[in-house]
Amino acid sequence: MPSVRFVFTLLALQSNLACFALQVDFGKRAQAPRIFPREAGTVEITAEKNLYYTLGGSYFANITVGDPPQSIQVQLDTGSPDLGINTPEGCRSMTCVGNTFDPSKSSSYRVTYADLFSISYVSNDYFIGDFATDDISFGDTSLKNMTLGVSNNSTVPFSIMGLSPTGIVSNDSIDAIKNNLYTPLQSLVSSGAINSRMFSIWLNDLAAATGSILFGGVDESRFDKDIGLIEIDMLKNETTNKFERYTIPMTGMSITMENQAQDFTLPKSNVPGEGSWLPVTIDTGSPTLLLPQDIFDAINTHVGAITDPRFPDRYGLPCAQAQSPAFTSSYMNWTLGDPQNSSIAINYTLSLADLVIPIYLDGVPVSQKVNGTQIDLCAFGIQPKPNEGTVLIGDPFIRAMYVVFDPDNGKMAFGKPLFNATQTKAIAMEKGQEIPDVVQSEPDKDAASDVAGGPSGNGTTHATGSNTSAIAPVQSSSSGASTKAFAPATSIWISAVMFTVAASFVGNCFHDAGGVI
Repeated sequence: MPSVRFVFTLLALQSNLACFALQVDFGKRAQAPRIFPREAGTVEITAEKNLYYTLGGSYFANITVGDPPQSIQVQLDTGSPDLGINTPEGCRSMTCVGNTFDPSKSSSYRVTYADLFSISYVSNDYFIGDFATDDISFGDTSLKNMTLGVSNNSTVPFSIMGLSPTGIVSNDSIDAIKNNLYTPLQSLVSSGAINSRMFSIWLNDLAAATGSILFGGVDESRFDKDIGLIEIDMLKNETTNKFERYTIPMTGMSITMENQAQDFTLPKSNVPGEGSWLPVTIDTGSPTLLLPQDIFDAINTHVGAITDPRFPDRYGLPCAQAQSPAFTSSYMNWTLGDPQNSSIAINYTLSLADLVIPIYLDGVPVSQKVNGTQIDLCAFGIQPKPNEGTVLIGDPFIRAMYVVFDPDNGKMAFGKPLFNATQTKAIAMEKGQEIPDVVQSEPDKDAASDVAGGPSGNGTTHATGSNTSAIAPVQSSSSGASTKAFAPATSIWISAVMFTVAASFVGNCFHDAGGVI
């Protein structure tokens, strides 16, 4: 199979109006940049999904850094706050992809705080280096003197643009100066490119050419307005009393086989009046859903994904499993909503076939010859999380949802995505303006109740939204009756050849497992 490398192309439209929205469109196939007709006051940037780097591909955008501009690719990551940029020095012990930034070649580069940039992930990957400023460009949208974390020591093989709600990752060394450092979202607002840190994500369906992230607003053409958006309060960190991640309650999870659903037990809340629920973080930097080991084991009883003793926490199976009737006619179901009011919730369903995720090495799907037959190797889209890690909802599940992130107001909203939309209706939002198209909303609770301890001790806030809405399966390519239990994956997955590759994808594809620490 020929090598496939997808490169991002960026375009932008400028507007002189005071209210702006900035859109990044993602694609999975090489194609000419496209500009959709848009309402005045919006800016569109086109990009393409890149399968060159990671498990199942990931969502990247082209930016330029410096003067003269140097082109690099950055992963768009809602699980971390910083703009972490790799340099040739930082990549001296590994092969980095998506280009690197050479500070010595930029006349506008300024180190602001030497040796104080440090961000690490639960996977133990990290960036270490300097805080600096330089000029950044997204197509025709330019930001002057934007804060960069410029790495001179890194184990992450590509640069990352963090979009989480918190400020620059804080530690004792930078507490005194962190107010002088701006995240990418803060920089977009302070530059006047957008007026609100609100943004929305529409990844489109699995086979689609494009998806998008809209900074500064909501695109009403991307979700079903008849159902509307279900608004849920983000969960605060119990210790800091701040919104540090895009974390909301998952109040239900089940697997459906032959029209029979089996529910999985979620942790019981210690708050009176609340049922069982699990705090989950929406994270575009994760290629999978990361769940506690006991819940994963219960799901995997039906799937049969297996692993190797040398890599006991990474599960996979042959890619051909995705075409089996057992996978195409079976679904994962999950519910997001208010733990105190089960009628305020939204239900989603995803074909298990969509959770058989190819592993790419240099843009080519990984395969192995077994008994004379070439077998493509895949990972399972649900994995057990590290013991202390955060439960993450990654790209395969985000694709099934239209998601609005509102860090200014501490809220998120969820809707049914409309796939392969050809029109757009982007609405630019002012700072503090509430999410539009919410079906039902309730008054916020007081601050004291906002941080009541939830089942995992992360704290909980009151969830608001609409009555329960059932979302049709994202992919309903049923090709026959399913069986009640999947045939276990064969020893293909646990061969030595497979795990030469698996060692690479464990380090490179799960760098954001659990967010920052």
